[in-house]
Amino acid sequence: MTLGQRIQELRKALGLSQEGLGEKLKVSRQAISKWEADGAVPEVDKLIALSRLFGISLNELLQVDCPASTPEEEEAAAAEFARRARRRRLLKNVSHALTLAAVVVVAAVLSAVLARQSAQLDTARDALAAQESRISQLETQVSALAEAAVRPGLDSSAPLVGDFSIRYFSTEKAGMRVHVSLLPAQSTEMTTVTFQISRPGINAVVQEAERLPGTTEYRAELLIPSGGDGVTISAIFDDGTAQHTQPLLSDLSVRENSVTYTPLWLE
Repeated sequence: MTLGQRIQELRKALGLSQEGLGEKLKVSRQAISKWEADGAVPEVDKLIALSRLFGISLNELLQVDCPASTPEEEEAAAAEFARRARRRRLLKNVSHALTLAAVVVVAAVLSAVLARQSAQLDTARDALAAQESRISQLETQVSALAEAAVRPGLDSSAPLVGDFSIRYFSTEKAGMRVHVSLLPAQSTEMTTVTFQISRPGINAVVQEAERLPGTTEYRAELLIPSGGDGVTISAIFDDGTAQHTQPLLSDLSVRENSVTYTPLWLE
């Protein structure tokens, strides 16, 4: 079974259309169609997202029979798989191009026998040389893209938060709204941050933060439920391979124009 057939099988098992799967992965339906037809190979981050969505490991998705591996090893294997798949597709296209070029050369030779053999042969040789140069450039670009796709994750043994602030915004029937701002101590291009609000007696509420363009700062507007103090807020960092939770504050008390709490992210 090819990777495309595997993706189609797992998509149908979840009851998703190509458009539905595309919405979850933030890609077009046409991209999903190409993957399933083996006309293209998903990028490494999309392979990771597919494995998580289907609830299987990258090795199972790629149908690689090997011992259990770490997320980093699986990501590296996915990058290598994608690189080789692109290379095979590129070589196939090169083969077709060379076959076409060979036909052109034969036609040029036959035509040259009747008229301008020397000039047409020189033109064919120049065209093949340019094609080979272009192929070499494409192989270099593909290799560079595959290497760039393997990015390190967050180091959970080091501080995750560089700075954090919270301020009162407004009062509603459901509770108090506050603005929070978080500056990570470390980050990757794939890192997302979600704030979790919890308090004894209520279900935890999560709110995804927005990353300010061109910066590593994350901001969000949180609703602190009514019904007493003692709220705890934590930040959940997702680097694309694992989630890391960092408590930010406890004993949060919000009054109009006043916010008090015990900081935890400095510990």
